[in-house]
Amino acid sequence: MIFAYNEMIPVHFKLHKRGTNNFRRTLPILQFLGLRIFIFLLSTTLMASCQIQNKSKNEEKKVKIACVGDSITYGYGIKNREQYSYPSQLNKILGDSYEVKNFGVSGRTVLKRGDFPYWAEKAYEQAINYNPDIVVIKLGTNDSKFHNWKYRDQFISDYTEMIRSFKDLPVQPEIYICLPVPLYYAGQDINDSVITGQVIPRIDSIGEVLSIPVIDLYQPLSGHPQHFPDGIHPNADGARIIAQTVASFVTGP
Repeated sequence: MIFAYNEMIPVHFKLHKRGTNNFRRTLPILQFLGLRIFIFLLSTTLMASCQIQNKSKNEEKKVKIACVGDSITYGYGIKNREQYSYPSQLNKILGDSYEVKNFGVSGRTVLKRGDFPYWAEKAYEQAINYNPDIVVIKLGTNDSKFHNWKYRDQFISDYTEMIRSFKDLPVQPEIYICLPVPLYYAGQDINDSVITGQVIPRIDSIGEVLSIPVIDLYQPLSGHPQHFPDGIHPNADGARIIAQTVASFVTGP
């Protein structure tokens, strides 16, 4: 019994020794594989982190533009206006470093006593809360309607107040005000003569007094009735001309 027990000891010792040698030979392989896995996981994590940071930086760098206006800004009558309204086309022209939002509402006036004042719209509140870097205001066409234009003495003061409501935002945005587009509609409630003879001179005066750039949308679209199917609202081609004109002011010479 004792002899058998003593015989088992060397056998057990050899097995143990052989296992140790195998482990010693395997250990560097395991260490190498573990290091490779660690490096792979680390590089993947760093790449993902960099992508998130770069995305965040790109989003932070975007210049926010609020397009405030009436049905012409909204894109009334334009098929797929989400793609072809002037604010949408403006965003395509300016590229990924800009974010353009459409705050246009059909039929709205800058006159507080107009039939549908922009002041009362949720879109106005949203435009303010958007805290934009740039504001493009295109109002005045609906103000020229005879039942609204009887309050024309308040046009300059109401327009000036709207400009200041944006200018007083924390970011202190750049403001651009637009001359109305021409009208090819000969209705009794709205006509081009009031636009050219009374609305446009007042907007020019506001720009001069406040030292705010005035974007002329009237001249680029003059002589192009084909871009106004109903005589009032530009189609996608007309909206493209508006977008190009606005973009030239935003990006500068």
